[in-house]
Amino acid sequence: MPRIYLGEPSPEKMTRYNVIQVEKIKIYSSPRLKVKEGDKVIRIILKKALFLKWLEIEGAMGIVSLH
Repeated sequence: MPRIYLGEPSPEKMTRYNVIQVEKIKIYSSPRLKVKEGDKVIRIILKKALFLKWLEIEGAMGIVSLH
């Protein structure tokens, strides 16, 4: 199961992420996150319906982590 977190990473973990800022929104992503074959970009889209809001990600290749 992929891990998704909201909020800024702690200072000691900050160096583990790429940071992109769009207006007031900061997105922290793993440097291992890659564009899926056949896509040109990774898109993060805010979806809304009535009182619900959620983020969807498109064009990202899955990351397998073996621990």
